[in-house]
Amino acid sequence: MAPAEGDAATIAAPTQDPNTLRINNLRSRNLPLEVVLQYICEQTKLKVKIDNFSVTLVPLSAEETDTFSRTFRVAPDFQSKLDSGAAAAGGAAEDPFAKQESKPLLGARKPIKDLLMAAGIAFTAPGSSATLSSSGALLVNNTPEQLENLEALIQALDEDKPKQVKITTKFIEISQENNDELGFDWLVSPFNLTNNIFGNNNQTLFGSGGTQGNQGGRTGSDLIGNVNGTTISGVPLASGQFADNLVTNGLRSGDQAINRNNIDAILNNPNRNSQTANVAPGIAALTGFFSNSQVQLIMRGLAQKKGTDLMTAPSVTAKSGQKATIEIIREFIYPTEYEPPELPQSTGGNNTGGLFGGGIGGGGGGGFPVTPATPTAFETRNTGVTLEIQPTIGSNDFVIDLDFVPEIVEFEGFINYGSPIQAPSTDALGNPVVSVITENRIEMPVFSSRRVKTSLTIYDGYTVAVGGLMREDVQNIEDKVPILGDIPVIGRLFQTKGENRIKSNLVIFVTAQIIDATGRPLRGPDKAPDSNPEIGGLGDGGVLPAITQ
Repeated sequence: MAPAEGDAATIAAPTQDPNTLRINNLRSRNLPLEVVLQYICEQTKLKVKIDNFSVTLVPLSAEETDTFSRTFRVAPDFQSKLDSGAAAAGGAAEDPFAKQESKPLLGARKPIKDLLMAAGIAFTAPGSSATLSSSGALLVNNTPEQLENLEALIQALDEDKPKQVKITTKFIEISQENNDELGFDWLVSPFNLTNNIFGNNNQTLFGSGGTQGNQGGRTGSDLIGNVNGTTISGVPLASGQFADNLVTNGLRSGDQAINRNNIDAILNNPNRNSQTANVAPGIAALTGFFSNSQVQLIMRGLAQKKGTDLMTAPSVTAKSGQKATIEIIREFIYPTEYEPPELPQSTGGNNTGGLFGGGIGGGGGGGFPVTPATPTAFETRNTGVTLEIQPTIGSNDFVIDLDFVPEIVEFEGFINYGSPIQAPSTDALGNPVVSVITENRIEMPVFSSRRVKTSLTIYDGYTVAVGGLMREDVQNIEDKVPILGDIPVIGRLFQTKGENRIKSNLVIFVTAQIIDATGRPLRGPDKAPDSNPEIGGLGDGGVLPAITQ
């Protein structure tokens, strides 16, 4: 069929009467009427309008208002496919992993008419509608042109075999803490240099160890103060008093050398009281008596190792374009608001036993109730492992786009923001004392969170490692006594060396595999029959590397 002479736009002017249009030559044999009408409409720039008893050619600009009803048989997942396609066409305005308000786990589906309109089917004609029954019957009332578009849409979705993605993840966390320390303490009580060294009894020159120092010093509990009934000078009898005459009193040890971070210090001290830094324990001691002086050596050593290995392997199967969530959690409920403590404004009865009666400080009179801070509002925080992932299968069924957010939340402890409520009182003998009415604890939790948010593309059946959140904290101390600590070999006895190492590493492995509706993979030794076609030159022996099982 040759086109008509002249410009097609001139021949098919919208204002021209279709009855005046002519086709120079059209020869057909054994063709359906639909194909013949299609040839005619292509030459004359017209369109076909089909009624119940007639076929009419009308201009393209003519609006169709006549509607017809037609029933289509669709697959059970037809509506979900339309819904996922509408979400993908909606753009990236909505973050699928954004924090949202609590919603029902299974929300109501959108109306089928809205989904069809989002897929490009117009419902502009009066009386047009669409209804989908639970048995899979789609009843549509629309114009013939839109019915043809709907038929093509249903055919395209039916040709797309149902596929989903099986995602296996592994969270591996390794933490290690090593603490090593070795130091020495020397105690030298006063002795007479002129008598012991020069044999002079004038006793005009004396020697001893040093003073307390600036590191808190050593107490009577750290040293031996009495040996076989002989009291060592400089060592106090009380365990809480500091000792004198130590040569190494300024060397740091134990908690004086290794400091925790501020948050750990608060968590380990919920009462917010003053803490005493303790030295490392002594592992050996040596005491010597020389005429009127004593020498004591204490060797302090510490070797501690603590390790933690955490492995979690959640897996999930999700449809392409749909978000899936895995939660291995504990719901932790904690208070967020407190009522202030209530103290009575006046007291009744006898108050001779103190301001708050004998219930607190003793003495006569009865006490009265005091209400501490009381929690009034609570919140829930999920602690554990949470994985949100959204896979999207590529057009060639060989690559998978993954958007996923793994998160590990751990509870570290409570911080007390309250302060004890105290009041003056008297003891049984009438002496003034300070009594604690209530501890007034206002505790708030501390959580540690590790979260990765990323998007990546991997081949079907392959594994990718994400994370590598590695951290290492190292603290080293090297203290020594001047001059004495510089002596070769012997100088080590006047030195303190310590080291603290904290390592942590978190690695996440993600494996994605495309499977069919039966759960069998599309590729590999266990693949489903006829599910590994050669698409665009890709496949076994193509540009993709071999998949090892």
